Amino acid sequence: MKVHLTPTLGSLPVTTLRPEHIQHYYTEALASGRRDGKGGLSGLTVRKHHTILHKALGFGLKHGMLTRNPCDGVDLPRGRSKKLTIRVSDFMICDISMPQFCYNKMFILQLSKSAWATAL
Repeated sequence: MKVHLTPTLGSLPVTTLRPEHIQHYYTEALASGRRDGKGGLSGLTVRKHHTILHKALGFGLKHGMLTRNPCDGVDLPRGRSKKLTIRVSDFMICDISMPQFCYNKMFILQLSKSAWATAL
């Protein structure tokens, strides 16, 4: 929060913060928000920033400091979608002559470190 949100939006009084300010921050963060200067933040990271900001401004709304939450008026970037593909032919692998060696590839996918693996 101190690295991204505060330098960009922290100079504005919370009562003057508008959806346009937040939308501009999201656009800039996606284009060039990385601290190392090598590009923008991912859509998922910007969505996390939105969650933090929305909750903080929700506190102000709840306590009468704001009349509405400016985060409600912005368009969020899409988070990275990961695709899981499993062919029916790959679902079960069995050696008919030795049924005790049948196994389910779904079980192997669940054991892998990557929750979103692609079964080939």
